[in-house]
Amino acid sequence: VYNRETKTFEYQQVTKIHINNTKTGELYKVKTKNGRELICTSKHPFVVKGKEGHTHAQDLKISDPLVVEPLDGSWRYYSVSETTILNEECIREKLSKIYNEQQIEASVEDLKSRGFCDLKSTERDAATLARLIGHMFGDGSLPKYFNTNGLSRLGMTSFTGLEDEILLVKNDVESLGFRVGDIQTKLATSDYAEGVSKKADCRQAALAELLYVLGVPLGDKVTQDFTIPKWIFNEKRFLAQFLSALYG
Repeated sequence: VYNRETKTFEYQQVTKIHINNTKTGELYKVKTKNGRELICTSKHPFVVKGKEGHTHAQDLKISDPLVVEPLDGSWRYYSVSETTILNEECIREKLSKIYNEQQIEASVEDLKSRGFCDLKSTERDAATLARLIGHMFGDGSLPKYFNTNGLSRLGMTSFTGLEDEILLVKNDVESLGFRVGDIQTKLATSDYAEGVSKKADCRQAALAELLYVLGVPLGDKVTQDFTIPKWIFNEKRFLAQFLSALYG
């Protein structure tokens, strides 16, 4: 695994195992030509190159090109060319799809005060955001929920997974200047599986708005098409960070 503190790959002892109890008893084994194997439920999401959104394990086809994290640590040495990821014009354009002018002004002022209205690819926050968006594409969610305070802006960003994963996400979010609430235990259930996971929320509108304008889908991810943001997909270092969080 990749050790974020020493910035090296190393062997680590397994201390916890999370098991999904599938209701049908049906599991899939996905194997790549490089020898990687994953045993998962039928609804486990994969990123297939050239396809929008996620592809479930049951819908994969032989020869589908899966996007995976590199086997070695070479991605750490990829240089990143300086480009503008986000500016005020982009923010206003994206928010205009869900906000009125007064809401947009409040959001822009909030994001500007936090230093996100001119985000460059060479800034440290860019890699952190790529990793955070990877989690949001997998176990995170951006509900179509508007708080009732003030101008009714987006009100919540939710993070779900194992406790160790949530702690890493919480650390990333707080390094960006936002607050995350206490970690809670959640019973996760669906038509296909059930189990226990951990959940934590950030109820600051600016984070939800930032993630939305950077490419995180708003609302139910299953019912809409979405793709990996180009600013992540076109930079190998950001893509590696994204995939490491998406697949854990």
